[in-house]
Amino acid sequence: MMKKIVAFTVILCLCISSLTGISAVAQSNEKNYLPPVDLGEFIETCQPLDSVVEEIDGVDYLFSSSTGSPAVFNIYNLDAQQYIKSYELTDSSSPWIHVKDSKGKIYIAADAYVYSYDPYSDQFESLGKCLSTESATFVMTIDENDNLYIGTYPSAKIVKYDSVQKEFIDLGTVEKGANYVRSIAYHNGYLYCGTFGNGAPKFIRMNPNNPEEKKEFPVPANDSYYDVNEMIWIYTMNTLGDYIVIYASAEGITPMLVFDTNTERFIDIDFEEYYRGLYTTPELNGKAYCITLDKMYEIDITNGFQITDFDFPIPYKTSFRGGGWITVEDDPDFPGKSYCTVDTGDGSPTIYNMQTKKYKKLTDHGQKGGKINLQAIEKGPGDEIYLGGYMGHQGAAYNVKTGSTVTFPIGQTEGMVEYNGKMYFGIYPKAWLYEYDPSLPVDSKTNPKALAQIEESQDRPFALTAADGKIFIGTVPDYGQLGGALSIYDLASGKMTTVRNLVQNQSIISLAVKDGMLYGSTSAYGGLASTPSEKQAKLFVYDYKTNEKVKEVTVDIPGVSNPLCIGGISFDESGLLWCVSGKTLFAVDLDTQKVVKSKVFEEFSYNPSSHQWRPTYIRWASDGLLYTNINGIKAVDTETMNAIDLQSLTGNAALFTIGTDGNLYYNSGSHLKMIPVSSVAMDNSNLTEIRTYFTENIGLFVDNPLAMAKGEPQSIDPANSDVKPIVQNDRTLVPVRFIAETLGADAAWDDSTQTATLTKGDSVVNVTLNQKEMLVNGERVSLDVPAQTVNDRTLLPLRAVSDAFSKQVYWEPSGSGLIIISDEPVTIDRDMTQRMIAYFRFYIKSDKKETGFSAK
Repeated sequence: MMKKIVAFTVILCLCISSLTGISAVAQSNEKNYLPPVDLGEFIETCQPLDSVVEEIDGVDYLFSSSTGSPAVFNIYNLDAQQYIKSYELTDSSSPWIHVKDSKGKIYIAADAYVYSYDPYSDQFESLGKCLSTESATFVMTIDENDNLYIGTYPSAKIVKYDSVQKEFIDLGTVEKGANYVRSIAYHNGYLYCGTFGNGAPKFIRMNPNNPEEKKEFPVPANDSYYDVNEMIWIYTMNTLGDYIVIYASAEGITPMLVFDTNTERFIDIDFEEYYRGLYTTPELNGKAYCITLDKMYEIDITNGFQITDFDFPIPYKTSFRGGGWITVEDDPDFPGKSYCTVDTGDGSPTIYNMQTKKYKKLTDHGQKGGKINLQAIEKGPGDEIYLGGYMGHQGAAYNVKTGSTVTFPIGQTEGMVEYNGKMYFGIYPKAWLYEYDPSLPVDSKTNPKALAQIEESQDRPFALTAADGKIFIGTVPDYGQLGGALSIYDLASGKMTTVRNLVQNQSIISLAVKDGMLYGSTSAYGGLASTPSEKQAKLFVYDYKTNEKVKEVTVDIPGVSNPLCIGGISFDESGLLWCVSGKTLFAVDLDTQKVVKSKVFEEFSYNPSSHQWRPTYIRWASDGLLYTNINGIKAVDTETMNAIDLQSLTGNAALFTIGTDGNLYYNSGSHLKMIPVSSVAMDNSNLTEIRTYFTENIGLFVDNPLAMAKGEPQSIDPANSDVKPIVQNDRTLVPVRFIAETLGADAAWDDSTQTATLTKGDSVVNVTLNQKEMLVNGERVSLDVPAQTVNDRTLLPLRAVSDAFSKQVYWEPSGSGLIIISDEPVTIDRDMTQRMIAYFRFYIKSDKKETGFSAK
């Protein structure tokens, strides 16, 4: 008889009604918060913000970095169209700029850290943080001596990196009171900087050898192109010959500005199109190129600065994110030199040829994306938790029952709300409203789909709620501006109405609907780099049927003086409006406009120079407990105001919600985590005790493809996650193929006779498919259930394993699904039994693993 070793699954058949051993789970209404479960990172996108090109030994390479936690630096061979390798930018998530020096070394600036990569020696290095006081770096340039100059936030400094001495030098703040150096260029011994602060962007020249030598060049008026009084950013710039070409931002348009360094003035370029930036191409034979909304323009700098329509249509919205000129081999559509940059949407290297006016995207590039930090978490339709990312182009829906995930394209999500089975997203920048229908297939153009953009200079839609066929959105204005807005989108008509300054000079950051009225709370903070003008945040009531503000309330909060921010807000069943300001939770009776309950968790002082927009969230559990994320998550009994502090478990969670399973879901950077809420008390010492128990014994759980063996979670069948303990016809079928391997047994399968043979020592068991008997050391033994095939695996009855291996198998008699296989009779007390059941349900259920563990 031909025999062969196969990866089949051994199944134990247990009669639920006939087994005894472990006591039943006690019923309890007590609520316990168990150690957190790390569910994983669900949003990953290859979203580079910038790139640079270098030719190495006759081969062109593209270097770019994708946002993430951490960010990822990618190396791509353009000639072979092949991803080579990547490096993590530890400590950084937003790599905005790359430059290369005269020797071809690449420098990357991200989140105030600087990194270098030498493509000739293949050496990657972190140079460290450029300045301890700074948190962000958006721009960097380089001089003829290979010194770097880095613009920073929040102190608007220039930091020099001396590449010879390998040290950072603080050259000081470019403009007193400014927060950003948002753009920078070097030319002929001078730095040209675009700053932001003090109410307006400024264009300033600095001498890096004498940082006190500065000169501002005011942006000129151009009423037919832009309103200089509504200029928002000098956003990016690059040197082109003797010119500085600026990608600016004004209300309603992104103009191109050109500064002539010889005449020291802005010049009239006879160009009034949207300039998409971020940069022009480098000069090639006296010419460079830029992109408008839908086509290419040519810039001739051989005789002044002449910009003309190049008649090169661009079929999709894009911008030039660094890059360089390359030679495309063996492609007649790309003769001579072509320009290569990177598509920020998906990381695709994108190549344009100016002779043939053709382009191509290398979409199958294989470059690595970063894990994206979570920016929003909200319960959605069904059992889903919706996740939005920071600086990314992807969202995700995580099912708390199945552990499955659906991803979909969406921009940076500030706020979300569920309404009538759909999800609505507030997207930054420029305050867009999107709709996603989970019942339809994901489509990059139609699902999610953009419904409307909020105008009135709004930028960040943190507050969303819905009722009566309307989506209500509260927003924070654009950079440097005060005055948020309330917007109402009517789903039936598809029309958006917006009221700015509903509460004068304040942003709207939290909303709630009750009895046909809209309630909101505000933040005195406006966009970044603005200074609050109001002394106290407000509550308001708005009648959305008559479009009238009914009242505006200034609340006297015990223990809080001059609160600049109130949010979130939420009604309880009695009609009290619960709110958070700073570290204080309080309830307001809106009839009397008085605070009737409050709890100060910690003293808090508002800082007028650092913004606070994101509301502190309030969530209600089904049992009436209030949860809020004040210094970590707190569980509050609103009758007694007693609170349970979960900060030791959650840390300072910025985002959280409650799933349909009653558990708490929160973020830690890019990770989604869960706090199991259980009637069982368990801490880390109990987890260690359980792992220790299962170093000698084996544990399984019904409908769970993972088991415990050798002290760790194990995949029952690594090749088939559908293989797991199941219940059929009042019998429990328990997969134990890996048990045989763990115990050193041999498993063989004879396909001609459809017989499985288990051998360990002197014990030999033969079981044939669909036969109600088996052979144990040659003797026939009757079976209640015949051997069978499920999910392409052979399932064997319990006696085959127990007889072959001399093991005792116990089924927890309450029907919880816990099964233990042991050498000795199981003697576990009631409390440990409950903890084991909770352990399987929460820590090794499907793809949920205990923090620090992973299935094998």
